[in-house]
Amino acid sequence: MSLRTVASLCVFTGFALVVGCSDAPERVAKPADAPAASGAPKAGELAPAIPSPPTPPPPLGPGEVAFDQTNSSVEFVGAKVTAAHPGGFKSFRGRLSLAGGNVAGGKVSVEIDAASVYADSDKLAGHLKAPDFFDVAKFATVTFVSTSVAATADPGTYTVTGDLNFHGVTKSISFPAAVTAGSGDVIAKAQFGLNRQDFGVRYPGRPDDLIKDEVIIKLAIRASAPTKALLPKAVPLGVAAAAAAGAEIAEKARLAPPPPAAVEPAGKAAP
Repeated sequence: MSLRTVASLCVFTGFALVVGCSDAPERVAKPADAPAASGAPKAGELAPAIPSPPTPPPPLGPGEVAFDQTNSSVEFVGAKVTAAHPGGFKSFRGRLSLAGGNVAGGKVSVEIDAASVYADSDKLAGHLKAPDFFDVAKFATVTFVSTSVAATADPGTYTVTGDLNFHGVTKSISFPAAVTAGSGDVIAKAQFGLNRQDFGVRYPGRPDDLIKDEVIIKLAIRASAPTKALLPKAVPLGVAAAAAAGAEIAEKARLAPPPPAAVEPAGKAAP
């Protein structure tokens, strides 16, 4: 079994916490005597946000494995009195390290891009990014770093404990994770609840349709050995090498000059 499962679970944790609110962005006013630049905000208008380039992850250390985001998902379900709304995050990354090849005792770290949140409607997704909830302009990332990964009495199930940082609040949380491993892949699944009030997410909703405090986190993570992930899936390495060699031989044959024509012996009459 692999710590990758644990990492996946952590991702979900970050997910739940991403229901926070925050201060509104500052307003930037230009001096009255300053010439108006093209595209610049006028006095009293909000200055456009300048996105920062994504920071590349540091290289993996010995024994570490990165999440396979393509085959993983970090999702949540929030609810109000009249309806439930599923959502999730499109961009996240994480890594894990094993303790002597075992999940128990390993370590997991996760980082979620809060601005990559999605929901069952574009309008709701936009609201989740606003100060009422995630306030992604001020709190761009949600992070989780494990402090303990312990086996339980149930085989294949682990209790993951760690520090979750969301909306400027860091709290220790614990959740169960089921992990299966085989053929070089590790699959982890988890589902648990988090209280948004614990992280300062207090937007109540409409008086006649209040938002519930509990957010359900759903995690499905797949992790593969780095060497396996780097190999092409469609063409095995040996076949690719053979194809390249064959193409080189064919090209040399095409460029080679034709053989000289046969010359009849002198004095031999043509038939």
